[in-house]
Amino acid sequence: MKRLEYLRSFLRYCKDSGWIESNPAMVLKPPKVSLRPTLPFDDDDAG
Repeated sequence: MKRLEYLRSFLRYCKDSGWIESNPAMVLKPPKVSLRPTLPFDDDDAG
């Protein structure tokens, strides 16, 4: 997710500097991240 932010920022800089005509990274959507919840250990799992 952070890499996409870096890419967008860099390409925005390139566009503002006149190096490119349009920013192709602006049409990219952020990835969908699904986080699984962390469950506590059972007494059997603790060791």
